[in-house]
Amino acid sequence: MSKPKTVQNSSYGSQSTSRKVALAQAEKGNWYASIVSEVEGYRSRPYFDNKGIAIGNGWNIGQQSRKRNTELAFGIEMDGVSTEALLPYSGVQNPTSLPNVAITPEQSSKAVELMREQYEAPMRKLVPSWSQLKRNEQDALVYHAYKVGAGGAAKYTSMLAALKTYAANPSEENKLKVAGTFTYKYTINGTVYQDARSALYLGALFTSPEAYTYLLGTTKAPADFGKVAQLSGQKIDTSKPAEDQIQDDYGKAKEVLISRGIPYTVILQAAPQATAPAPTKPRVRNNAIVFWGI
Repeated sequence: MSKPKTVQNSSYGSQSTSRKVALAQAEKGNWYASIVSEVEGYRSRPYFDNKGIAIGNGWNIGQQSRKRNTELAFGIEMDGVSTEALLPYSGVQNPTSLPNVAITPEQSSKAVELMREQYEAPMRKLVPSWSQLKRNEQDALVYHAYKVGAGGAAKYTSMLAALKTYAANPSEENKLKVAGTFTYKYTINGTVYQDARSALYLGALFTSPEAYTYLLGTTKAPADFGKVAQLSGQKIDTSKPAEDQIQDDYGKAKEVLISRGIPYTVILQAAPQATAPAPTKPRVRNNAIVFWGI
C-alpha cells in the first residue's frame, strides 16, 4: 500500500510530542501507533484516568494486571525504581495518589506497540473478514478496541454488522457505513458528552489514509471528506486546515479534570446496537459499560 509522501511536513504550527510521533508513524504506514499518539496525546507522568491511573499514550495501569504491567515495564526498559513505584497501582480502580515516575516518548510509543496484540487479537475473532481489510482499516479497529476494551468492542453490534456487509460488498457506500459506527457517548461525573473528535479520526482512518493525513495537516482532503466529517457531526471546511475546526467538548472536559489532578468517572453509554441481534450471539442488554483506556 502506498504511503503519503509528505507526512512529516504538517501545515500545523503545533508540533507537540504526540503530533510528531503521529507524523513519524504515519510516514511508516503504522496507522495504529499514529492515531493512538494523535488522539490520546502524550503525558510523561502519571495522571488520574477513568478507573485508575494512566501514563504515556493512555497506558492505563489500573486496567492492567500486575503481570501485564510488569511485562510492559520490562518491554520498554523502565528502570527498576520506577517499575516498583508503578506496579502497586495495577488493578487499582480508585487511587488517591500518583507515583513519582516518568517515561519518555520512545518508551510510551514502545508500550503502545506492545499492547497492540492484546487489542488486535479480539478484533480478529470478532471480524471474520479481518484478512480482507486494508491496513488502515485494521488499524482503526485495533485503536477502537484500545479505547473501549475487547469486551466493549464486542458490544458494538452495529459496527460488526456493518463490517459483515462491507466484506460481502466492499463498496464506498458500505465503507462509509462502517466509518459511521465509530461513535462514543460518555457520561463524565453526570454530564453527557459525544466524543466527536475520536469519531472523526477513526472514521477518517477507516475510510482512507489520505482522509486521516488531512487531519494531521499533511495532505489535501479527499473529495468525499465532507461525508466522513458529517458522520461524526463535524463541519469541516476542507479548503482550510482541519485542526482548528474540530469540535472536542469531551476532550476539553477531561483535560480540565486531568490538569487539576481530579479523579473522575467515565461511563461509555450502551454501545450502538444492530437493528437485530447477530445470528450466533444473544442481544446485549447492558445499559452502560465502564470505559477503558482513555
